[in-house]
Amino acid sequence: MSHPYLTGTLFLRNIPAVHAFVQAWINAQGGMLLGVDQDSFTTAMGRSQALRVGELPSSYVKIFDRGDETPVVEHFQASRCRVKLQRTLKKVRNICVWSGVLVLLVLLLSQARA
Repeated sequence: MSHPYLTGTLFLRNIPAVHAFVQAWINAQGGMLLGVDQDSFTTAMGRSQALRVGELPSSYVKIFDRGDETPVVEHFQASRCRVKLQRTLKKVRNICVWSGVLVLLVLLLSQARA
């Protein structure tokens, strides 16, 4: 797994501590340009008071093309497209940054030799 928490299906109790957590989650997502909900969820978990976290039965997190279990909640994974786009954008960003650094180094070295 790429994240410590899977946020496709959540059960959240309607209590003040969870209300505060959800607000922290919203706030964390606000600062993430390329982050997915799992990134901001993990950030909010790190900032929030200790919450009790448990796993839902697998029938609540059934992915449409995996397993034979009868689903209560079935995921069709539309988020896979967004995650792939975000990974691609991050790779392009990194290539551009390192290419710029390389060009700058070449220019500096050529000026130093001149």
